[in-house]
Order: sequence, then C-alpha cells, then structure tokens
Amino acid sequence: MKTPVAFANRLSEATVRKHYHPIRDVDWSAEIDLDHFYVCERFISIHGTETYERMSPAERRLLSLYESVSKFSTGIWLENVLMYGFLDHLYSMDYADPDCRYMLHEVADEANHSIMFHQYVRHAGLGYVPVSPVARWVGELFRRRVARLNPYLFMIGVLAGEEPPDYFSRGIAGDEAVHPLARRISEIHAFEEGRHIAYAKEFLKRHFAEAPAWRRVHARIFAPLTVQIIVGQFFYPRWPVGMQAAPDHLRFAPETRVAIDAARRRQWRARNPMVRDSVRRLTTFLEEIGAISPRSRWIWRNLGLIET
Repeated sequence: MKTPVAFANRLSEATVRKHYHPIRDVDWSAEIDLDHFYVCERFISIHGTETYERMSPAERRLLSLYESVSKFSTGIWLENVLMYGFLDHLYSMDYADPDCRYMLHEVADEANHSIMFHQYVRHAGLGYVPVSPVARWVGELFRRRVARLNPYLFMIGVLAGEEPPDYFSRGIAGDEAVHPLARRISEIHAFEEGRHIAYAKEFLKRHFAEAPAWRRVHARIFAPLTVQIIVGQFFYPRWPVGMQAAPDHLRFAPETRVAIDAARRRQWRARNPMVRDSVRRLTTFLEEIGAISPRSRWIWRNLGLIET
C-alpha cells in the first residue's frame, strides 16, 4: 500500500495534532436512563411500523439502547478486521516508509475506538451482540486472506467498514435527543474516521486503475457482497448475549421481543433507502474510480445498494 509521501505525512501530523483518548475524553460517569434515545429515532430498525407506534416512549428509548449496543458491538468486530489487515501489511513493509507511520496511527485509532465501544457495551449492562455467523466467517476470510491477496478489495472493505458507521455517527452526534454519552462517542468516531476514509480513497484513486486485471475484476465482484454483509450488521440489529442479566427496567417482556422481531422481518425492504443513503458516498466514489463497472453494477442494484 502506498500513497504520496506528503499525503501520508500530512495525515500522520493531523493525527498527532488532534486525537482522543477513549477513557479520559469521554464522561463515563453519565448514567444510562430511559429519558434519552441512544441512536437517532429514525435509525431504529422498526421505526414507522405499527409495532413501533404501539410502544411507549420508554420502550422506544429502551429499544434504541439495545440497538446502540448492537451497533457498537459490530464496530468492535469491524475494527478488529481492519486492524488485522493493516498489521498484516505492516509486517513486511519498509519501516522507514511514511505510509508505515500512518498505518500505525490508524491501527492505534482503531484500537482506541474498540476500547471506547467496549466500554460503552459494558456501561450499558445489556451484554454484547455477536455478528451473524455469515459475517463472522467473511470477517475471518477477509482479515486472513484478502488484505494480502487483493489490497484493492481490502481498501474498498476499509471504506465499507468506515462509511456506514460514519453515517450513523454523524447523525447521532448532531441529535439533541440522543444521550450525551452516545453523542460524544459518535462525535469522536466521526472525527477520526475522516482521516481513515481519506487514506483509503487516496490509495484507491492512485492505484485501482493500474491494478492487475484479475484483481480489478475480483474487487468488482466481491465489493458489493462485502458491503452488503457489513451494512446488514448495522441495519438489522440482533439481541445481546447476556441480556437476561440486565436490570428489570432494561428488559423487554418476551411477547414484546417477539413483536419486535416480527416487525424487523417485515421492515427490511423499507430500510433500503436508508441503506443506500449510508453507502452513497462510497458507491459514488467507486464509480468514479471504475470499481463499479457497467457489468458489476447489477450486483449492487440487486442487493439494494444502488437504486438504478
């Protein structure tokens, strides 16, 4: 992986000038309550359904808390995959290369984000949410094979792992109805992810068009599948493991959980416009560099990731 020396140095210096500590720069004394949402209300998986309309305000906020735990748990999984890929490249890099220094900064950022997400999951007291078995299998393949086999697909995966979370983070950070703790975490995440997105885009802009043909074809075929799996973990949340140990006031009645699950299954097509919004910057960029070709576009369209 290689970007211009001046660009890599600029990102490294920006990281030194402005970065956050996951414990010291977040007020972890803030109590979890049901007076706030924990994601934007429009992000809640069953928002707009009859089931949601029948829920009390406190139940809606509690559901947002559960879904925030799902999103932050997914964030830890994603950061793990991205760190593993960068570390694989770092193992054989020229340690005097400015890109090496920036990658180390990015790995440090991702580790700090994972600590921050972990602390949030513990603070919420609902347990953690594992990713789906398919996502876990793809993550294993991606972090162990793809980073070395096809760095262009890996960098597209980096963007796929950054853009949807950034979409959520920016929305949450600017929503006064959201709990200050979730807003602060989202603010920090959005700020630092901006550098990571810039690095991946610079690499792809400079190198994708000159990549070996088989790697370009490989990336065009598997990029939409990768994006679909990642966004699925954010837009279709799962219940936490260990939620039975949560305090009584933070637990749903079994019949309410059944109704929420049923509403989620009915809602999946209605979520497509928001899914497309979350990846719009990504798909626009990939079209600009030729990573979405006329022949591969139908895959994105059939997965609901682009409209036409």
